[in-house]
Amino acid sequence: MTDNIKDIKDFHAACGIILNPKSWVLLQKKDVEYPWNPGQWCYFGGKVKEGEHPYDTLRREIEKEETGLHLDDIVPYGDFP
Repeated sequence: MTDNIKDIKDFHAACGIILNPKSWVLLQKKDVEYPWNPGQWCYFGGKVKEGEHPYDTLRREIEKEETGLHLDDIVPYGDFP
């Protein structure tokens, strides 16, 4: 884990907000040993791999790596550096 945010390299990431039919938001709580936002409640997502579309990143991260949930729709909100 790094104590200095300047030690973290820049990378492109995709982040998703998961809503259920009642518009409740699903969050994840990061492990206290996780390097970014340890112990904090966060949205889902992760690093965009080379050649990967951000939508594919969200599907990989949310459906396969983080929750096992199936994403019915992905609606873009924005792209921020």
